[in-house]
Amino acid sequence: MVTVMGIDQSLTCTGVVVLDIMPHLGERSPLIEVDYSGSIKTVKGEDDFIFDTLTRGNHIVEELLEIAQDHGVDVICFETPSLASKGNATRTLPMLLGMILKGLNEVVKQRGIEMYHVAPKSLKKIATGSGNAGKEEMFNQLQIDCPELYNDLLGKPKNVGRYDITDAYYLAKQGYSLHIQSEISN
Repeated sequence: MVTVMGIDQSLTCTGVVVLDIMPHLGERSPLIEVDYSGSIKTVKGEDDFIFDTLTRGNHIVEELLEIAQDHGVDVICFETPSLASKGNATRTLPMLLGMILKGLNEVVKQRGIEMYHVAPKSLKKIATGSGNAGKEEMFNQLQIDCPELYNDLLGKPKNVGRYDITDAYYLAKQGYSLHIQSEISN
């Protein structure tokens, strides 16, 4: 079994999904169980942009460390910041990703956790077949790929981070695919 954590990082709502994946031999698809799904929410608290990002980022890192350790994660997959984006996210997301990577570094080294990164357009294409898919299209695809998680998220208010958790699910699945590709090539 491989335990994979997908992280869709954001200062306001970081989506996190942990999948336990049991590979099957032969042509059958692996057995996938959602071990954890949730979001880490923070709110702007400081006027200073950098200090606010650091404060919120530290909270996110602490939560991610706890989740990774509690679930015995073997693989972590992140979404890389979009290079075509505009606005504050072009500054905060790279800072946050750097903080997360630095914060997880020790546990990654101790446990031998593999880490992978996926570009946003690639993630959308993997999930839906279109690199230009919107958030709602990604969520609707979840109904086919993981009805259990889809129904769980559908029954909750949108502000739980529905789209962030959806992205984290597909990041976890892609992290597993990259892990398998790495094992085959080694």
